[in-house]
Amino acid sequence: MTLIEVLLVVLMVAVLMAALAPVVRIVQQGWEAGAQRLEALQNARVGMEEMTRKLRQSPRITAVSGPADTAGYIEFRDRDNVLVRFRFNPVSGNIDYGPSGSESPLAGPVNGLTLVCYDGSGAQLPAPVNGGSVRAVSIVFTAVAPAGEATVAVSSKVFLRAMALNSVVINEIMYKSPGDPPQKKEWIELYNPGE
Repeated sequence: MTLIEVLLVVLMVAVLMAALAPVVRIVQQGWEAGAQRLEALQNARVGMEEMTRKLRQSPRITAVSGPADTAGYIEFRDRDNVLVRFRFNPVSGNIDYGPSGSESPLAGPVNGLTLVCYDGSGAQLPAPVNGGSVRAVSIVFTAVAPAGEATVAVSSKVFLRAMALNSVVINEIMYKSPGDPPQKKEWIELYNPGE
């Protein structure tokens, strides 16, 4: 092979690589965007699952932001009767959760948090919301990928327990079977989660 032939082969390989470089870059950018979108979706999924689980267990909503407020919050009693809150933190861009006044990051970054409340008949409740009448909450937020290029909108509707904190629950029943001795007694155990 002569020097001219080698130079021609090198030139052809260089032209081919120059033509393929933009295609490879486009594929790489698509892969990175997909990975960012997947990470944003995973963060959003984890945050939404935690929010729906905690709200579903709540016996009472105490305060909620209005449906037009994108920097939303919802304050409620958890199953242990502790006053807790989910809120959008505009400084960090996260959804925070914890006892009111000492929340810590739960999910993010997000572009906001919108909460819409519904009563027992399914009618939307206007702001300000009376927490005792809330039976369902619609949660909407948009998760943002760490690089900020991809967003994923997630939403869920949570139906709350109907039990209020001042209700009484039958916790345990011990009944007397027909063959039991006469000295065996029947009894029920009552529990008031508000006291």
